[in-house]
Amino acid sequence: MKALRTYLFGCGIVFNIALFVILLYPSSLHHASLLEIRSADLPNQNQTLVDILVAGEDIHSGANFADVLIKKTPWPSKQIPDDSLADSRDLLGKCAAFDIPRNVPVLKRLVRECSPNR
Repeated sequence: MKALRTYLFGCGIVFNIALFVILLYPSSLHHASLLEIRSADLPNQNQTLVDILVAGEDIHSGANFADVLIKKTPWPSKQIPDDSLADSRDLLGKCAAFDIPRNVPVLKRLVRECSPNR
């Protein structure tokens, strides 16, 4: 009987360790990698920032830019996409050609003329 209790106790310990490894450990690694990515994305003191237009909210395909939140955001000049937009007047009469997630730059290739019925 004592051997059975010892065996079950050992199985419980193994189960708890396995549960930790499966559920908690990968999560802590994920958060650590996010911190590394975010700190790598921070501009350094010498980097020039330029204002570009970004989605201030999730924008769905077909949405008229007159009806959604667009904001100017400082962006590291060396990381600005070639077809980014900096002037909100470029979006007059335009709609989103694709979904644009919040805080993603508004690019010319993501913009189209609105259809007349909009």
